[in-house]
Amino acid sequence: VGRLERAADSGEVVDVTCRQLVHLLDRAVLFLPPEAFLPAGGSARVFPAADRTVSPDIIDREREAVLWTCENRHQSGAFTSHFPDHTCRYLCLFSGDTCFGVIGISMDGRPFTDFEKTILLSIVHECTMTLDNRRMEQVRKEAEIRAENEQLRAALLRSLSHDLRTPLTS
Repeated sequence: VGRLERAADSGEVVDVTCRQLVHLLDRAVLFLPPEAFLPAGGSARVFPAADRTVSPDIIDREREAVLWTCENRHQSGAFTSHFPDHTCRYLCLFSGDTCFGVIGISMDGRPFTDFEKTILLSIVHECTMTLDNRRMEQVRKEAEIRAENEQLRAALLRSLSHDLRTPLTS
């Protein structure tokens, strides 16, 4: 949790999370940002495990599972009831209506143990909370800036109004 809180930005939060998953699960991990779901969108970031990696090309073959995961906010892919024949397990990082991206974990033909499931869900939950807190902080800062701009505009209008009335009064 401390590493996530110390991360400089959302990209680093995702990097820390994915590296931690690689370390704890000993499986390759991909991260797909929301723009990766668009036709001309971004690309997947790959986090290889020891001597194993997963090609970002897999997303083209498993795009339907990734999109389904993002739209339905449920796991899909290998060893699930949705797209069980796929190579990776996909989990959506989301809060409310906001999808922060999808994590894909190479299953290497073996399901998660109960311990791995618990660790995985815990880490994904912490990552999502950190990303959502950062999003809310950004929204708060933008609201403060809008309020400050509105105060400046109101002060300028009062000043102009006063300056226009003063010569007319005398």
